[in-house]
This record gives sequence, C-alpha cells and structure tokens, in this order.
Amino acid sequence: MAVAVRVLTGAYHDSVKLMRISAAACERPGVRQAVVLMGTPMNLEQLASIGLLSEEAQRAGPNDLVLAVEAEGAEAAQEELAVMEAALSAPRAGTGAGLFAKLSAPTLDAALCKDPLINLALFSIPGPSVRREAERALSKGLHCLIFSDNVPVEDEVALKRIGREKGLLVMGPDCGTAYIGGVGLGFCNVMRPGKIGIAGAAGTGIQEAMAAIDAARGGISCALGTGGRDVSDAVGGLAMVQAVETLSEDTATEVLLVLGKPPEAAAMKKVLEAAGRCTKPVVIHFVGAQAEDIPRHSGEHLEDPEGLGAGETVKHRLVVPHVEAGVEMDLVADVAQLLDGGGGHRHLEAHAPADPDLDPVGPRGLQDAPDAGYQFGASAGPASAVVDFTA
Repeated sequence: MAVAVRVLTGAYHDSVKLMRISAAACERPGVRQAVVLMGTPMNLEQLASIGLLSEEAQRAGPNDLVLAVEAEGAEAAQEELAVMEAALSAPRAGTGAGLFAKLSAPTLDAALCKDPLINLALFSIPGPSVRREAERALSKGLHCLIFSDNVPVEDEVALKRIGREKGLLVMGPDCGTAYIGGVGLGFCNVMRPGKIGIAGAAGTGIQEAMAAIDAARGGISCALGTGGRDVSDAVGGLAMVQAVETLSEDTATEVLLVLGKPPEAAAMKKVLEAAGRCTKPVVIHFVGAQAEDIPRHSGEHLEDPEGLGAGETVKHRLVVPHVEAGVEMDLVADVAQLLDGGGGHRHLEAHAPADPDLDPVGPRGLQDAPDAGYQFGASAGPASAVVDFTA
C-alpha cells in the first residue's frame, strides 16, 4: 500500500461537500482509504489516527485543505488525488436541492433580490467568519442555521441574543440537522408529516429519533437543532429555550420531544423552565441522565403520578405513560416508550397521514445515521420522562 497527501493552501470547502468526495473515493477500486478535510487541529488528529498524517499535512492550517489517499500503489494513489481535487470544482450531478437547484447567487443580497421570500440562511464557512456573516443575515430578518464549527463561544452567545431580540432562530454553531416546513437541512432524513416537534442539542440524536418515529410509521411537524454547546452553562440553553417556545406556539405540533446529552446545571434549569411555560406535553430525553436529574433541576415538588385522577393535569408534574386519558397523552406515551426501547406505538401512525410513496420502505434518506454514542434506551438508567406541563 502507498500513501499520497496533498495540501491546498487557502482552499476552503464546506464539510458536506468534502464528506461526499471522500465517500466516493473510498468506493473506487484499489483505494483502501481516502479523505479530504480542512486542516483543523481536530481533523489532523483524525488523520494521524488512521495513519495518513504526513509531514506536509502536519504543517496545514485551519484554512488549508488536505487530501490524503492510501491505495494499492503509488501511481494509483496519485491518480486518486487528482480525481478528488478535480471533484472539488466539478458541478454536482443530479437535481440536488430540488426546488433550490436553480437558485444560485454570489451574495446574500443577490439571493434576496432573486427571491425576497427567503427567510433562512445556512452557513458552512470558516468559524471565525460566522459572526460577521450571520449578523448580516439577522439584520435582514433571516433565521440562521450554522453548520460551521470552530466558532468562538462569545460569538455564539452574541448571535443567539441578537436572534432572540429579533424573534429569529439561531441554530448552531455545529448544528447538522433540522427539519422545517417539510424541508430537511444539513443531514436529514425524509420524513412523513406528523404532530411531534423535536428540539435537539444532538444532531445524531435528532436523526435517530426521526428514524425511530418513522419506523413506527409516525411523523414529525418540525425538528430544530441547537448545536451541542448550546446546553452548556456558557451558552445557557439560549437556542433550546427558544426552540421549545417556538414549538409550543406551532399549531402543527401537539407533543414536544426535547433531547440531547444532559445539559449543565444552569442550562438544565432554564430549559425546564421553558418547558414549564409550554402549554403542550413535553417528552424529555437526556441520554445518560438519571430520572431524578429532571425533578432535581426543575425545582418543583413532584408528587406520585398514580395520585392523578382521570383527565386531571397538574402543572410541573412528572407523569408516567398512559396516566392521562386521551389520544394526545397516548401519543406522548408512545414517544417515550419508543425512545426507551419499548413497544406498543399504536398511536404514532394515527398522527401521521398515510403516504403510499413512503409507507412501504420504512426509514429513508440517511438510513444509518452516524452513532456518536447517542443511543436510546441506554443502560445508564431511565433517560426519558414524560412531563405534562398543561395548566
């Protein structure tokens, strides 16, 4: 086997495109492994872990592009490098973005001139440039989905505060998945519509929840990512709180699913307070958290749910599946059971319209969502809680 590496100085490309090129290269005969990525410290560590970090690659910076190939021979490796480099400037085959395939503009202003109804901007640019460009988008009334990483935390906080003041969502940085108005953004599965709204601080978690709901023939109304750092105390759950508030007001959403790894203490309190203001049932699924973490951070006394009478609801009460009567709470119970690995999801299908083009095939799109340790029904302890915040 032979290894070939090439560094292109000052050649930035978004990570979605780079992953697509890398995957295509790995499928070609004679190629053992191939990757093209930006020269960030984390990416260089990844190259070292798979044995492709050459001396040239070690000198690459965050704004440099690194192409690396391991193939059956030196000539084959060099040929594959040339193919990968050519793919960087090649137009994407197929219909791609569907309705948006013909909408190409060099600047934000040019795009808005072509279609003044645009109300969301997706950013996949170098992290240090995000704040400037996102502030421009927010000033023009656009919601922002920031796919980029390596954004300073102070920039993230500033952007989310500006967004909140303007009534605009700022999802991310490092937000890889969202589903809004029937359109998947970033890495997203094709889904049938339904009445479950998702707010998630883990893109892989949103993906897995969507796939599980779809496999049970359920559907979702909306999925809003926040970026994993949002639920740290440094950011304070700014986007998660706003996502919960947005879904609470969404007429298409009947039940909220809030998921991610456990927020830090101050962020946890703010997220639960937002859920407390919600007028809809909320299923909280913080993977790895113990069941008692939720009441401890909510600051509320939670009574025995068995004491509830039929049809009664008490604000800030932790309830178990099927305590409440009615289809809405049955749907809540099904969502909670689904996430914890249980069966009996008979109400999910009733909340998603039948679609003969979708039903026969089960989960679609990215069928095998990447698993970064995000598993439902994990053995770390009960991770889901059904919280009925209906007054």
